[in-house]
Amino acid sequence: MGYDPNGSYVIATPHLQNSSGFGTSWCAYHSSTISERKVISYTGLPYIPDAGASCGANFTSPPPDEISADEGVTIVEGHETGESVTDPNPPIGWYNKFYGEIGDVCAWQNVLNDPFGAKSYTSQPMFSNASGSCVRSYP
Repeated sequence: MGYDPNGSYVIATPHLQNSSGFGTSWCAYHSSTISERKVISYTGLPYIPDAGASCGANFTSPPPDEISADEGVTIVEGHETGESVTDPNPPIGWYNKFYGEIGDVCAWQNVLNDPFGAKSYTSQPMFSNASGSCVRSYP
């Protein structure tokens, strides 16, 4: 099958096709499955704007090319991507018994519009073992 066991896949669902608990208990999640004895990491990403403010809509002023209602998409997916990289087969990777994964430790803190190439995206920091704090970049 044509998949990359070193990749992290995003399963995005369309508008109004969300699972139970979305927007009230969770905004997105990441997990893994096994195929041909290899771990495949993935993120379940519902249509984030359906949850409104519960999942980041209008959380802060958006970058010039975004609207406030869509800010949760980059906040939540960035959070899950970071966790998928550091904990591709939950909870065997990076995990803190009090706070959860590297995105959970810093969830909804210091949310900013980060430059990325010619654009900016709204995102949260991730926890760094090196500094013992939530950071936006690594040296």
